[in-house]
Amino acid sequence: TYSYRLGLKAVIIGDLGVVIGEMVVYDMFAGLMHLISVWIAYLGFATMHFCHILIMALGGMFEFTFLLMTRFDENKWVIISDSGKDSFVFYCMLAFALAKSYVGYTTYVFYKKEHERLYGTANAFGDVDYEQGPRP
Repeated sequence: TYSYRLGLKAVIIGDLGVVIGEMVVYDMFAGLMHLISVWIAYLGFATMHFCHILIMALGGMFEFTFLLMTRFDENKWVIISDSGKDSFVFYCMLAFALAKSYVGYTTYVFYKKEHERLYGTANAFGDVDYEQGPRP
């Protein structure tokens, strides 16, 4: 689990960089709202629970999608591409969103397998597994 936790720590640090990047490219409020994403990544790191990691991975995919939509919207892209610094920060945020979703998904798969190994498979009926019967 060390390498997965190290990846989550890198995501938290990268997310803090994205907070600063969004403040540079967009505005202060966009960067402050991205702190929610940092909080979700920290919860996944601290609790090692797969649900937080899944939300983080989905958030990374949404970020990537919205950044691509911004890139191909000519009205918004003209404003961002005026400055070389803003476009560089934008492409760094785009690459990080893709890396975040990859790290989140691989960590989710690992943590989910570990959770099932320790606690068994989850079902809607609590303790009853119809194939194996109730657990002792």
